[in-house]
Amino acid sequence: MAKKTEEVEVDVEEEKAEATIVDKDEAKDGENALAVAGNAPLTKAEEAEASKLFTKCVEEFKSRTMKVNSDNLQLNWEKGKFVDELLSNTKKYGNRTADHVAEAFGVSRELVYAYHRFAHRYTQEDVARCVKLNISFHNVFFLLSVTDVNKRRELEEQVSSGKINAPQLQEQVKAFNQKAKATAKARGKKVDNRGGVTASKVVKSTHHMCVDMARKLDEFADAYRDWKKMEDGQVKSAVAISLKETKKALSALVDKAQKALTKFDI
Repeated sequence: MAKKTEEVEVDVEEEKAEATIVDKDEAKDGENALAVAGNAPLTKAEEAEASKLFTKCVEEFKSRTMKVNSDNLQLNWEKGKFVDELLSNTKKYGNRTADHVAEAFGVSRELVYAYHRFAHRYTQEDVARCVKLNISFHNVFFLLSVTDVNKRRELEEQVSSGKINAPQLQEQVKAFNQKAKATAKARGKKVDNRGGVTASKVVKSTHHMCVDMARKLDEFADAYRDWKKMEDGQVKSAVAISLKETKKALSALVDKAQKALTKFDI
């Protein structure tokens, strides 16, 4: 089985949680209960007390989430320091390589080098700033390819303020790096193309994406059958809207896939 990189572990686990239903009848009962609870009448005093409790719980979860993010960033930075020491002092760890670290951690070789770059390009003060800005390692992973410190901090601020999301960050990083390389080449400078998007990486990631998508479509088919059996009501209507949007997205994906297949000559 292909190894999962840490930067997508949170997203994958969230998708599994959404797609997995241990007891479908219980899940339906829960949905109906939530719909009813949302319409429960409250006095002004009850509303005030409930709002206070809700805010308290949300703030507690936010605080704990920030702590998890902080621990994750610090841990990955320390892993980077470990990799740096391993590569610079080969005898200390028995001449082990990045491949050995990847196997031991159960991650990709690419991620091991990301840890290494993280420790080199971010100081402990930088890590603390990312914690304060609520920047996750998922975002840092893409920011690592930006060698311009000012640009990197600018992008961190945009992510923190909600001006851009993770996919938009990736696009901006890609565009900035391409422009920087083009400018350097125009000035006659030697450009290091390592770390960019290579044919090998794209082909492999597309393969993994297709395998995951095939599995997701099986889950989608089960979810659709469950939806057909649901009682008419607010919940079923809400899912129907999502289904229509999903149908459009799948149709667009099929068109793209067919166009891509016509270009294959292997």
